[in-house]
Amino acid sequence: MRSVARHSSLRAYQRGVGLPVAIFVITVMVTLTVAIQMQLVGNAEALQEELLLTRAHYAAESGARLALNGLFPPSGYPDYANRSVCGLDVLATGPCGSDEYEFDVAELADCRARIAYDKFAIVDDVHYVAVFSTGICGEVQRVVKVETRFEP
Repeated sequence: MRSVARHSSLRAYQRGVGLPVAIFVITVMVTLTVAIQMQLVGNAEALQEELLLTRAHYAAESGARLALNGLFPPSGYPDYANRSVCGLDVLATGPCGSDEYEFDVAELADCRARIAYDKFAIVDDVHYVAVFSTGICGEVQRVVKVETRFEP
């Protein structure tokens, strides 16, 4: 008889503990789920911004190379000089307007490069020119500066 009485007294202490424990476990699981979801959304947004920054950087790099090819056309491709609004004029007269290129390749879709030129020094008949290329993709911008020289 003693074991039966002892067993029934243990049940009296355990009654109603399961529901609060279950609610606590469910609350912890929901909190973890929400935290993980917020982390995933934040990572996706950061990845999208990083992709736009990378695309803008490559647009700026491409614009700078096109500008340099306009200033100093490679042999065999003289029509590069006609692609630039400023062309070699910047070497003779100093700052001029800016060029803008839009890209039609899939990787740089909806991106453009805005080019600005500046002749910043003449030393011993050597003209030093800075080319500023701003790559723009959506609302993200990256700037690349290239300095070069020209001996007339």
